[in-house]
Amino acid sequence: MQIKPTLEKITPNFGSSLLVKKHIEFLKTNTPFWHFHPEIELVYVNKGKGKRHIGNHISYFNNSQLVLIGSNLPHVGYLDRLTTNGSETLIQFKPDFLGSEFFKIPEMVAIEAMFERAKQGIRFNIEIKQRIGAKIEKLVELDGVERITSFLEILNDLATTNDYTLLNANGFAFETIPQDSDKIEVIYKHINESFKEHISLDEISELVSMTVPAFVGTLKNLQEKRLQN
Repeated sequence: MQIKPTLEKITPNFGSSLLVKKHIEFLKTNTPFWHFHPEIELVYVNKGKGKRHIGNHISYFNNSQLVLIGSNLPHVGYLDRLTTNGSETLIQFKPDFLGSEFFKIPEMVAIEAMFERAKQGIRFNIEIKQRIGAKIEKLVELDGVERITSFLEILNDLATTNDYTLLNANGFAFETIPQDSDKIEVIYKHINESFKEHISLDEISELVSMTVPAFVGTLKNLQEKRLQN
């Protein structure tokens, strides 16, 4: 039986709406775990080997890979090792990182459609991977508006190619409602600020304006919905 995935909290660097990281050495102390998050995740591995576990999909890659993991799609950190001169570049961002309406304008329709497809997990194939891999790695060196414009160009390239494979044909991502996300955000913030102190269930419930029984019931309902998806 597969264990329930853990909600991971992701925080971009101060002054940035994207979290961009590049690893040139895989740290074995970072134990992979089954998790999900509302942020979309784009991963480019250049010269590495490992196993990918995204939703119900499990497979192996050799040398390189480019995958897009949609909002709330459970996955495992899948990099086993980097080969000589290898690297892993990771970009995590919320679907509305440029505002709730930005990707709804006509020019962004293809990208918004790709974000929806990404809830199944997307593996990009050789042609597009070779064409934009270097652009993804370059993001680490950019900041401000230059990083955003370059990232939009990458998203557009990915959204307009047919050189990809969907990893979970029937879908797998958890569907959540905005109210749930808002309450989770409040709880996370309070825990981060008060982690050295004892935090009672009454205190947490009051933060989200709920009684203790209602709060516990909501958590159970969320868990049941996620397990059903």
